[in-house]
Amino acid sequence: FDGTVYNFMKGRVPAVPWYEDTSVRMVSIPFGSGISDGNVDVTIDFILSKGSLDYVDLEKHSQWVRMSGVIASHSYIVIPKLKIESTNALPIVRNKSIVFLQKLEIELNGSGIKTAHDNSTERTNMADSLDQLSPSFIINRPFYFIVRVGSTWLFTGFVRDL
Repeated sequence: FDGTVYNFMKGRVPAVPWYEDTSVRMVSIPFGSGISDGNVDVTIDFILSKGSLDYVDLEKHSQWVRMSGVIASHSYIVIPKLKIESTNALPIVRNKSIVFLQKLEIELNGSGIKTAHDNSTERTNMADSLDQLSPSFIINRPFYFIVRVGSTWLFTGFVRDL
């Protein structure tokens, strides 16, 4: 550790899919309905590199999802509290006087995880239990995350500084 005090959420989460190989560890946390019609399940995949570098080839993500499985009835998950906001211009049309903007926001905090894109939001509370039974997935260094519905990525990110 580098002496920095990090602000983390800890919880005992039921039946989450895991994937692990020699280069990465991934846990997929489902969050129920995340789109305004309430019929679409949003999942956030948290991905850690197992190598000395933080680089992960995300092109293999769909393979990891297919090969992941539930390895215990409950898992101990530790996720840093953070808030990420981004607004990007999308090059949809050639007319430079028309600009399409995409605003993305993800917030992981003590009251749960909130994702937002356009006007849709979803919030799910993590359990306050600190049960440290195996398996555990602890994010205490740089990580990738993918917010998705099924196999469709809504957004992805890399958190370097906790």
